[in-house]
Amino acid sequence: MNSPEIPAGNNRPRVSPLSISQNRFLLDDGKIFIFRGVVYQIPSRRRAAVQPETSDHVDSTPKFRFAKRDALNDDRYEAFARDVALFEELSINCLWIYLVAPEVSHARCMALLAEKGIYVFIGLWTPLQCINRMAPRESYNHDLLKRSYSVVNAFRGYSNVAGFVAADHVVNNVRSTVAAEVVMAVVRDVKCYMRVVADRMGGRVVPVGVADAEWAAIESPSPAFYTAGSKQQQVDFYAFTNYQCWPSTAEDGRQKWRALLGKLKAIGVPVVVSEYGNNSIEPRSFDETIQLYGDEMRAVVSGGFVYEFTQEANRYGLVVIEDGSAVKLPDFATLRAKLSEVKELLVDSESIAPASNAGGVQDFPPTTSEWLAGSKPMPSPLPVEHYLDQETEQ
Repeated sequence: MNSPEIPAGNNRPRVSPLSISQNRFLLDDGKIFIFRGVVYQIPSRRRAAVQPETSDHVDSTPKFRFAKRDALNDDRYEAFARDVALFEELSINCLWIYLVAPEVSHARCMALLAEKGIYVFIGLWTPLQCINRMAPRESYNHDLLKRSYSVVNAFRGYSNVAGFVAADHVVNNVRSTVAAEVVMAVVRDVKCYMRVVADRMGGRVVPVGVADAEWAAIESPSPAFYTAGSKQQQVDFYAFTNYQCWPSTAEDGRQKWRALLGKLKAIGVPVVVSEYGNNSIEPRSFDETIQLYGDEMRAVVSGGFVYEFTQEANRYGLVVIEDGSAVKLPDFATLRAKLSEVKELLVDSESIAPASNAGGVQDFPPTTSEWLAGSKPMPSPLPVEHYLDQETEQ
């Protein structure tokens, strides 16, 4: 079992691991931490920029198939350092990373982020090793858990990992709600894995959560489901996508927003917005940023992540990559101004008290024709002790 290699000397991390108390992420001095984040990934047309066959750390075998899609891969350090300078300009303090290749080195990139005080949320899945919403029980298998455990092994030693994301956008309609059972089982398994590894080898037990689609967060009891049951099985944090449900939208949107905020107040774990920034009107105004960090929403939600840093075909980018340079788009300056404004609001964020109703064991929502997931725990296809014994024998 490999642990991440932390560079020595001046690049040693300067950030402390975040902890969770009730519904807040906390710094080591007890102050509440609010995320000013951005989604960061290599654009699809540029994912060949890191070629496995020319890398010092990877080869061309299928094992390394996702190395060229890993935005934290040390083999693209020069481009990464270019982007980190722009993160600083935006006052970004956390990245949302969908996909990593645990087989490659991330030490230099993670150390640079730590030096700049920037945290990361890391996705555990790949397009090939993930929960299939249409066949969830069949996709809950050895390969899925081995993949999840390998990402944990690669990143749990970094102090600036804010959390692991076990699933993203799995439940997005009534038919797929049954998949929530598997999502929760994976959360339970990964949490168990980290506890056992920490007992055997020491080190961190990193928070584990899920990221829901907007439909699931607003129209279903998904937040209550993932935070029900024992601490061993429930999520440590809850994230959701939000492009439409804000207090400044039409009356229908405002009603949904008020209902959503009430729902999130009740779940008792930290909440973040994993994607926001509607681009139906261009250029984007990012007025949601002011609302996200305003008093009412900040009392419940611990910040969020603008979608996304680099321009792709869907036109959500803040910069476009041209001949190796990151060219700022108009949205970059707009977001910079909005985040600068809210950063001033967050200077005294440590005075925000955790919700008084946080904590305790919550009941599972009932199974209905609109919510198909049940509360009976699923047996793991790869028990942690069995997996670790196999790894020890190899």
